[in-house]
Amino acid sequence: MDKLLSSNKFRDELSGLLKLDINTIICYFIFAVICGYVFLEMVYDLYIKNSSLKDSLVNYLTELQQRQSMQLAVN
Repeated sequence: MDKLLSSNKFRDELSGLLKLDINTIICYFIFAVICGYVFLEMVYDLYIKNSSLKDSLVNYLTELQQRQSMQLAVN
């Protein structure tokens, strides 16, 4: 009987420690979205904005689109 009581007491204390309400979850989610946005904006400003990688990606995509339109015209 003592083991059962201590187990119930332990579970009650643990559940009280782990209580989360929906407001906490929403706040953590909004914080994560803001941190992700700031991180992506910093990566864009530092590496992509003034690099030749952006130009090469744009050129690749336009060439791919032109090749696909030529293939449609040939078929």
